[in-house]
Amino acid sequence: MTQAFCVIHILVSGKSPEHRLSQHSDESMPAVSPGNAGTLIAFRLGAEDAPLIADELGHYNPEALTDTPNFAAWIKLMYGGSPTGARYMKTLPPPSTASGRLPAIQARTRARHARPLSVL
Repeated sequence: MTQAFCVIHILVSGKSPEHRLSQHSDESMPAVSPGNAGTLIAFRLGAEDAPLIADELGHYNPEALTDTPNFAAWIKLMYGGSPTGARYMKTLPPPSTASGRLPAIQARTRARHARPLSVL
């Protein structure tokens, strides 16, 4: 059984308006309408996009979507052919990169690409 899967991941990071769901600058691409998605996952959203996605999730509080912490999301699943209510979920953070290789990588990069200050 195939289900539509829509992941909406918009961080509140000062991106330009072209990165928002509600206003897309490219006229050939319409504004997003996630209404046909079977499963919807929404991470932290901007204030302009939160009401649109809150309606799709059936969530009463769009501000909760703007205040979602890191590694968390709101999800609406398609289960048994029927959508579930919005649920809060936590995700795993990325794996640790503390392997002790950073000094070796930095040294190799400097040896390959850096020049002494006296040459500059």
